[in-house]
Amino acid sequence: YKTVHTIQNRLGYSVYDTLLCALCHFAEDRGSAVLGYLVRAFAKGKSVSEHLSDPYVMRVMELSRKVCNERQRFYGFLRFQLVPMGQLDGFAEAGAIPGGEKGMEPKCNLVPLMMEHFSDRYPNEHFIIYDPIRKLAAVHEAYHACVLVMGQDLSLSRGEGDYIEELWKHYFASVEIKARHNERCQQNMMPVWYRK
Repeated sequence: YKTVHTIQNRLGYSVYDTLLCALCHFAEDRGSAVLGYLVRAFAKGKSVSEHLSDPYVMRVMELSRKVCNERQRFYGFLRFQLVPMGQLDGFAEAGAIPGGEKGMEPKCNLVPLMMEHFSDRYPNEHFIIYDPIRKLAAVHEAYHACVLVMGQDLSLSRGEGDYIEELWKHYFASVEIKARHNERCQQNMMPVWYRK
């Protein structure tokens, strides 16, 4: 906690946010890149992000940008599904989790980055944002702070089809103009792995 406080006070919140996003990337070299970035940041100060000719600074900026782009897409694509009472034993009384057949499966570790956004947006709701790949859940109880739970396997049986989910699938299938079908453009705007 002392390290976080030092980074925020001496380097600023934007540098801290950049580092946090870079650490949430799945690349194996993220730790050494962040360490090299921090060494340069404490030497150069808040303007470290302007030194893109430095390989460590450039690598951290790339990792951070990729994570922020994926996070922004998930802000728009994440849909919650209602879960019946009693099915979330050990997590909460009742709530909602990200919808879809397989739920949320981001490439990067987005749960810690997204929990504050949804806590602020839905303060009076019970919800869980669960990442099955990392077995990481952000549990939010109404009017309380969001808590990270690690190592819990959350398997839920699919109930009746969700009306909103079916509506979304129908919309996605019908919005396309058949004469202007462009698979490459469609995958660029919404990659296949988002459509699970």
